[in-house]
Amino acid sequence: QSPDVNSDSKKQYINTTQAGAIKKIKVGQKGYALANSRVSVKGIIRDAQSGELLPGATVYLVELKKGASANNQGLVSFYIRPGKYTMRVLFMGMKTQKYQLIVYSNGRFEVKLEKKGIELSAVNVYGDRQMSMRQKDPGLEKMSSRVIREIPVMTGEPDIVKAASMLPGIVSIGEGNSGLSVRGGSSDQNAFYLNGIPVFNTSHLFGFFPAFNADLLKDFTIYKGYIPSSFGGRLSSVFDIETRKGNRRKFSLHGGISPMAANLVLSAPIIKDTLSVIASVRASYSDWILKRIDDKEIQNSSTQFSDLSLGVYYDLKNTQLSVFGYHSQDYFAYSNVNKYHYSNDGISMKMNQRYSKRLRGNYSMVISEYKFETNDFQEESKAYSHPYSVMQNELKADLNYLFNNRNQLNFGYHLTYYGLNRGVVSPIENSIRVPVDLGKEKGLENALYISDRWKPMDWLEFNLGFRYSLYNALGPRTVYQYSDGKSINEQYINDTVQYNNNEVINSYHFPEFRFASKIDVDKHSSIKIAVTQMHQSLFMLNTTFSISPSSQWKLADYHIKPSRSNQYSLGYFRNFVKNGLEASVEGFYKNTQDYTEFKDGADFLNSDKVEMSVLQGRQWSYGVEMMLRRQGEFRFTGWIAYTYSRAWVQIDGAENWQDINHGMKYPAAFDIPHAVSALLNIKLSKRLSFSTTFNYQSGRPMTYPTSIYYVNNVPFVDYSDRNEYRIPDYFRVDASLTVDGNLKRKKLVHSQLVFSLYNLTGRDNPYSVYFEVSNHGITAYQYSVIAVPVFTISWIFKLGNYDAN
Repeated sequence: QSPDVNSDSKKQYINTTQAGAIKKIKVGQKGYALANSRVSVKGIIRDAQSGELLPGATVYLVELKKGASANNQGLVSFYIRPGKYTMRVLFMGMKTQKYQLIVYSNGRFEVKLEKKGIELSAVNVYGDRQMSMRQKDPGLEKMSSRVIREIPVMTGEPDIVKAASMLPGIVSIGEGNSGLSVRGGSSDQNAFYLNGIPVFNTSHLFGFFPAFNADLLKDFTIYKGYIPSSFGGRLSSVFDIETRKGNRRKFSLHGGISPMAANLVLSAPIIKDTLSVIASVRASYSDWILKRIDDKEIQNSSTQFSDLSLGVYYDLKNTQLSVFGYHSQDYFAYSNVNKYHYSNDGISMKMNQRYSKRLRGNYSMVISEYKFETNDFQEESKAYSHPYSVMQNELKADLNYLFNNRNQLNFGYHLTYYGLNRGVVSPIENSIRVPVDLGKEKGLENALYISDRWKPMDWLEFNLGFRYSLYNALGPRTVYQYSDGKSINEQYINDTVQYNNNEVINSYHFPEFRFASKIDVDKHSSIKIAVTQMHQSLFMLNTTFSISPSSQWKLADYHIKPSRSNQYSLGYFRNFVKNGLEASVEGFYKNTQDYTEFKDGADFLNSDKVEMSVLQGRQWSYGVEMMLRRQGEFRFTGWIAYTYSRAWVQIDGAENWQDINHGMKYPAAFDIPHAVSALLNIKLSKRLSFSTTFNYQSGRPMTYPTSIYYVNNVPFVDYSDRNEYRIPDYFRVDASLTVDGNLKRKKLVHSQLVFSLYNLTGRDNPYSVYFEVSNHGITAYQYSVIAVPVFTISWIFKLGNYDAN
C-alpha cells in the first residue's frame, strides 16, 4: 500500500499509512525541480491519537547526518537536493518512526507518532540531550509534560515549579512559599506565563500546591541565560508554560485524588479535527487534616483553594484560533490571627496565521488581574484589612519569516498596560489604626523587537536580537518634589505636582541587546556564549524574602527608576550517546543597576510616599552551574546538579547616615552559595517504578539582633550588619513508589497509585528564625513548616482506552 497524497497539490501533505518494514513518504512532483538545485521540504509532526502538534519533535536524515527540531507549530523544514533519504522521527514518550523519504520537488508531509507503551498522562521533567547540544540556547531548559510524577512531593500533586528548583541555577527560597531565585535574582525577577497569561502567584497554600494543574500542562520552557528579544519586563528569567490543546479526535477524561485535593481534566472534539475543547478543575478539602493536628490554633484554622481553566481551539486551513481562560483562588485563615484571600484571573485570545510558506504571524490579546486581601488580627490595637490588585493587559503581534533552514527572522510589537490599586489599609474591629490610602498607579509600555537566528556553517550558530522599550508612568497622581541634594524625607518636600488622568509623569527608554552563539566543537560537544540586557518596571515590595500573599507590587514612577541588568554567560556541553549521558558546565555574571531595597525599619503600609521608604543601588551575582544527566530507555535515569553562586547588594543613600550597611556590600536575601539536587528514577518492573530526590542548600542570610539596652526603662535593640548571619542549611530527602494498574489496553478505567514520603529523614528545616525581646534578653526561635516525614497516597485515573490522549 502506497502513501495517500492529499488532493490539494499546493499543500502536498502525505498520510503515511503504508504497512511494512519501512514506510515511504513522497514529497513534491517529478520533473518540477531543477538539476542539482535544493528544494524546500517541510513536515508537520502530530500525535496520532489526539491530533496535537508536537513542538520539539526531532527529524533526522541519516545519509546527510542532519537533524532539525519542530518549532512551536510542530513544523520542521529542510533545504535539500531531490533524492532518497532515510528519515527518523523522534519525540520523548513516542515510538520512533523510520521512513524512506523520496523528494522530487518542493513539498510538505505529515507524520503521526504513536505513544510509547502504556502510561497514564503525567507530567515529566526532561531535557532533550540532542537539543542541548544542537538546538538549545545558553541557559535554556525545557520540561515536557510527560513524566514529572516521578519527582516525589509532599501533597501528592505534581509540582512543575518545585521540579524547576532542582535544575542548576534555580533554587527554592524555602518551604512554605513559591518563591524561586534564578541565578541570584529575587523572586519578583521571574515572569510566569500560562498560555500568555501572567501569573503572579504560582502556588496554592503558600507553596505546598502548584497553581497549575499538572494534568493540563504540555510544555514548560525556562529562559535564564539567553532570553529571546520577544520577552521583556523581568531581570532574571521567563517561565513560558503551554497547556495541552483539546483532543481533536476522541473524548478523554482523567484526574487524580490526593489526601488534600482532587482534580479532573476533560478533553473532547466538538467538530472532529477542527474544533476542540479542554477543561480542568481542581479543589481542596484539607480542613479535615488541620482538625487532627494536636494544636488548638491549627485546629481553629482553615484553608481552601481551587483553580479552573477552559480552552477552546479552532483549526482552519491556514489559521488557528484559540481562547483560554484561567482562574485560581486561595483562602487561608490562621486561627484568629490572620486571614488571606488571593486570586489570579486571566483570559488569552490568540490567532496564528500562515501567510505563506515563509511568513507566519501570531497575534494575541491578554487580560489578567491578581488580587489579594489581608486581614491581620495579631495586635488588637493595630488590626487592619488591606485589599490590593494588579492588572496586566497585553496586545502582541509576533511574526516569523523563514529565509531558509539556516536563517529565520522574528520581529514584533508588544503593548502592555499596568494598573495597580495599592488599596486602603483600614482598621478593623477594635483597632485604633489610622486609615491609609496607598493610591493607584498606571503604566504603559511599548516595545519593538527583532531577532535573527543565523547558522552560517554547520558548526556555528548566532542569535542576534534587539528590543526597544518605552515605559510611561501615567496619572492621575500626586507627585512630591524634594530639595536637591537632600534625602527624600517629609521635611524636605518643597512642591507638589498634580498629574491628570493618563498624563505622562515620567518616561524611561530602554535599548536592550540580546546575543547568543553556539560553536560545535565536534558532533557531541559545544560551547555557548550569551549576552542579555533586560529591564523591569514592575517590581515587588516586601520586607521578607519571598513572594507571599501580602507582597506589594510597585510600578516605576517619578522617583523610583526601573531596574536594568546585563548578564553574561559561557558554557560547555557534552553528550555521551552510548551511555545516554549529558554533562554541562556554565558560568554567569549578572550586574543590576537601580535595584530597590527597603530602608532599615521601613513599613510600606503606613504611607503612600513609597520613595521615602526605599533606596536604589547595585545588585550583582555570579556563579557556576554543573549538571550530569542520564535519560532515555534505561532502567536507571535521573540527574545530579550543583550550583555555586553569590549575590551581593550595595546601596548608598543621599546622605551618609542613610547608607544601608554603612555603604558596604552585603549578601542579598537570596544569596545561597551552595545548592545540590539529585533525582534517581528506577524502573523496577513494567508496573513498578521508584524515585528519590535529594536537596541541599546553604542557609539564607538574615539580620539578627545582637544586644538590648534600656533608656528610661524603654528597651532598644541593636542589630547586626545587614544579612550578616545565616539560618541553618536546608536538607531534604524524598521518595515515591508508583504502581500502575494492569496493562490491558482495552478497559474502562486505567489507574495508578503513587505512594510518596516527603522529608524522609524528618529533618527540622527552618522556614525562618525570629526573636523575642524581654527583660531577660533576646531569645531566638526557629520556625519550621514540616519537621516530620509526611506520607501520602495519590490515585490517578483515566477513563477510556489508551488510544485516547
